[in-house]
Amino acid sequence: MITKTFTELASILAEADGLSADEHSTLVRRIRIFDAKNLLPTLPGEGSKAGRLDLEGAAKAAVFVCLVDHGFDAELLRALRVRMDAKHSFQEIETRFAKAIATVQSKKAVSLTISFLRKRGGEPWLGFTFEGSDLRNERVERALDLHADAHGVSSKVRTTLDLNAVLEPVISAYGAE
Repeated sequence: MITKTFTELASILAEADGLSADEHSTLVRRIRIFDAKNLLPTLPGEGSKAGRLDLEGAAKAAVFVCLVDHGFDAELLRALRVRMDAKHSFQEIETRFAKAIATVQSKKAVSLTISFLRKRGGEPWLGFTFEGSDLRNERVERALDLHADAHGVSSKVRTTLDLNAVLEPVISAYGAE
């Protein structure tokens, strides 16, 4: 299994986005913070700051970096991590996010849709769906709409992230395992 250090992953992300050396340092810090908050499945490395990430961990870090760049907060990242690690059913071995990565590797379009719902007089609710030719789950999409209708949602916003654009540099750097 190929793994990379936080610094190596930061270099991959910085190169893909054409970032400067100063911004590279920021990426390394962010990845370390994601690790400290238990958002990443880190593998042990040598030394105190030498955690390593496999492809799935690096892909999660890339998505989290992108979302933080666009103003999303730690609460959303924690909720998304739970969703990424979920499976469609008890019989399945792969997580939803592992399936999304495999779909990107097969050169098919994949996106992550984040739904923000606010109930009248209530707390906000977040929903996450991975969408693509192999990932579309109409039951989940229908459940989101039914939830919104049943709870008198006063506002609904959906944001979509192109996972192909975010993950292809990471997948390329890790090679086709």
